[in-house]
Amino acid sequence: MRVKDRTGCEVSFFTYNRIKIPQFFTPNDDGYHDTWDIYNIEAFPGARLEIFDRHGKLLKQINNLVVGWNGMYDNQPLPSSDYWYKLHYNNQVLTGHVTLKR
Repeated sequence: MRVKDRTGCEVSFFTYNRIKIPQFFTPNDDGYHDTWDIYNIEAFPGARLEIFDRHGKLLKQINNLVVGWNGMYDNQPLPSSDYWYKLHYNNQVLTGHVTLKR
C-alpha cells in the first residue's frame, strides 16, 4: 500500500505473510497439539501439503489446510516417529520433518 501526503511525500507499506510450521505434535486427545496445524497458511490459497513416512510412502495429501493432520493413516493411528512433508505454496516447495509423539 502507498500513502501520499499533501506535500507529495510518499510512504509504502508491505504486508509479509509468514507461515509457522510446528516441529512436533501429540495426538493424544488432551486438547493440546492434537493436530499438526500450519499457522497462517490461509494467506496462501491453493496450498497443498503432502506427508510421507521415512520410506517415502505418501501417507496424506491435504488440499484444504484449514484442517490439520491428526496422525492417522487409513483410519489407524501412526506410531511415534518422524514424518516428512512437502508444502506446496505460492509457487514454492518447502520440505522438512515433523515429530509425532504419542
